[in-house]
Amino acid sequence: MYYSTSGGLAESWHNTLLAGNNSELYQHEIVHFYTQKLFPEYNRIVDEGYATYIGGSGGKNIKELAEVADEYLKVNSKSDIIKLFTGFSRVQGGVPFTYIISGLICKEIESKKGFESILQLFKQTKDNDSYFQQIENIFHVDKTNFPNFVKGLISKYK
Repeated sequence: MYYSTSGGLAESWHNTLLAGNNSELYQHEIVHFYTQKLFPEYNRIVDEGYATYIGGSGGKNIKELAEVADEYLKVNSKSDIIKLFTGFSRVQGGVPFTYIISGLICKEIESKKGFESILQLFKQTKDNDSYFQQIENIFHVDKTNFPNFVKGLISKYK
């Protein structure tokens, strides 16, 4: 049923939050609980990224996850970063690469543009194309330069 041995699940439609991390609290899932209520037509990349930025994933915080992504890319230097990102490919520890990178992007957006820009990202992103369009609007980074942008964020936050 569930891939990870630590983690949780937010079922906002049932007002139910499940935490499987040996704790009564799992901040990542609490974020989902609220974002799914506030943005019923949310984009999964944005939602998982913000939840990872705020609450981490797989028992690691965003800094530790940036280190995981860095190590993964060192070992798998020929990886297609866009494919890893859009495909929710799992890296060491079973955390999807998407969660990590989208979390770093949310951290960068909030630090440079403020929380209001995070809200705009949720509101204006419906699919992968609109996600990349928002990244271009916010950071002036088009999809062809996205892999270098990602590597820069990993280096900055690890």
